[in-house]
Amino acid sequence: MVSWNNDDFKILSDLQLKTGVKAKDVIMLENDIIFLVKPEDVKKFTPELNRAFKKKVVFLQDCETPIEMIKKWLGLDSIELKETGNTIMVKVDERKRGAVIGRGGWSISILNTVLKKKFGVLAKVV
Repeated sequence: MVSWNNDDFKILSDLQLKTGVKAKDVIMLENDIIFLVKPEDVKKFTPELNRAFKKKVVFLQDCETPIEMIKKWLGLDSIELKETGNTIMVKVDERKRGAVIGRGGWSISILNTVLKKKFGVLAKVV
């Protein structure tokens, strides 16, 4: 179940006013704001949102399953996924491992934040 506080409502309202996007959820981090949006709304992201919100804004496609979300976020078809309890092991080609993890682990951290909140699982790149 999604629960929002007053700050979340304000951010969601601001996003809708600036872009017309009605996000399904928002996650506020120290340096990032993650919006879960419909597939057709992902392309409505603009870099100006980073300045407007004074944080790095991320549009992540909302999905029905954690596996689907991992594949959409990473943008790779050639990955092997294996569920083991509350962890999903993500096996990628060694040459693409750095891109999947992201600089300083940013990309996998954003993904794990959303996976934990929405599905109660984490992804681990192996």
